[in-house]
Amino acid sequence: MKMKRVVVSGVCLAAFLLLPEIRSLAAPAGVKTIPQSEWNSGGAVPVPEKLFPHGDGITSLVIHHTQTPNEAPAMEKARLRSIRRYHMVEKEWGEVAYHYFVGSSGQIYEGRDWRFAGDSGTTYDLNGRLLICLLGDFTDAMPTEKALDAMLRLVAAKLHEHKLTPSDVVTHQMVAATDCPGAAMQKWFEGEGKLAISRQFDGKEVQATKPE
Repeated sequence: MKMKRVVVSGVCLAAFLLLPEIRSLAAPAGVKTIPQSEWNSGGAVPVPEKLFPHGDGITSLVIHHTQTPNEAPAMEKARLRSIRRYHMVEKEWGEVAYHYFVGSSGQIYEGRDWRFAGDSGTTYDLNGRLLICLLGDFTDAMPTEKALDAMLRLVAAKLHEHKLTPSDVVTHQMVAATDCPGAAMQKWFEGEGKLAISRQFDGKEVQATKPE
């Protein structure tokens, strides 16, 4: 869908110009992320006129999946480049849609600069949403334990960074008409996942496990 312009202090462009250069910002200490420059060397640059800053900062975290094949860790960077090309060329968005990706390896990859609202093929208000996307299709299968553990650490870190709580975490299908992030992942989130996020947020490290 086409992204709605977010007006900040009356003029979106003015707010945009006040921001530093477009780039991904690393997660807080303790959560290692791979900058886009390491997985997208030589790729297209973001398109500023298609990117809009959040109106009131980050107000919630949304969990997605790419619904692409569940591949070996060695394929993660190639898959990320493919997704970014699709978003920027086919969808004509200003940057890859999601702010962070989590691979089966447990690696966390930076996508769109989180200070700018993401994009989506579904209709929902993206202003204030931090989009965290798992690489793979989790309709029937679950992410690897490494991926779940990494996602939990990232979610907890971002909740603290933006002064939010575990109740501010939702899945894509909770805010839009979609099956994302897949039936298996949604079942995990509604059961063990919410508790796991709360424990990680409270500093009680927990290793994610797949539901039986």
